Amino acid sequence: MIITTCPQAWQDTGAYWALKHLEVTGKTKHIPWEQLQDQDGDLIISCGIGEIDLLRLRKKGRKIGVLFCSPLAQAHVVPSSLNGDLDALLRYKNMLKSGDIDYIFLLSERLTYLFKNEKIIYLPPALQWDLQPKNSFNVEDRKSICFFGTSDKHKNLATMFGAIKYSSVEDPFVITGQEKVQMCQFFANLFDMKNITLYPRLQRQQLLDLMNTVRLGIQISFSESFNYSTWELAMLSIPSVVSPSISWYVEDSTLKKFCFIENLDNPILIGEKIKKIYFDSILYKDLCILSKNIAVSVMENNNNKVVKLLEKI
Repeated sequence: MIITTCPQAWQDTGAYWALKHLEVTGKTKHIPWEQLQDQDGDLIISCGIGEIDLLRLRKKGRKIGVLFCSPLAQAHVVPSSLNGDLDALLRYKNMLKSGDIDYIFLLSERLTYLFKNEKIIYLPPALQWDLQPKNSFNVEDRKSICFFGTSDKHKNLATMFGAIKYSSVEDPFVITGQEKVQMCQFFANLFDMKNITLYPRLQRQQLLDLMNTVRLGIQISFSESFNYSTWELAMLSIPSVVSPSISWYVEDSTLKKFCFIENLDNPILIGEKIKKIYFDSILYKDLCILSKNIAVSVMENNNNKVVKLLEKI
């Protein structure tokens, strides 16, 4: 049995969902680090666990893998130590070389290519659609643009706010997370924006219900491993304006034509994209269907890849 684990404090983070959703394959079980027992698991895939505890787990005769989530650019932007996340990746790499761990799993496929090591493995994000919104919304009734994500610099927030300002969409710009209060106040002052609606951080069902009411998502970040918010919006048949870092989204040629942003430093062009999607009702309905189709396809393809990977290790 493969056990996945991370600290309970990590719940609802991207790392947590990357581990938890592996259960959809039927080959893993997620146990919070604080509840992990000595007898649990032949292989343990962990995230957020220190080297001393990894060595202790290794002494029990198990195979040990660690999950590293960040692409290169994002790792520099979100530091967890003096040298950033990549300092942790270097320590994991040294542990792999010395035989203290067995695998490093990366959510960034491009980063995997750099190492050329069969023990450093790309782990596609397994995806599970296990909740449904409580209320249905007609396409015609949807309003607002939404952003659900962190305040980190790789999210390209200044350009995002500027583009929404330029788009002249008067319906609320919806954001979640109390930690974004200062950010919203700043951009409201900078761009004279009166239509920002900030919700507190919501539980998953509440967040899904809120997502289901919006008309358009926006994720123009310059670094992502996998953006769950964009995928969840697409599963609700809600399109998003996306950057090249959401590469799976533009596998559909029509989504690429209307939703894809190549120049991430041009709020005018991005604002024009927003206006076209938001106000062209015929185009919008087509994009709703296509976004759901691509989200289902990505879920099926990723989960098939993960099953084959877990069967090999």
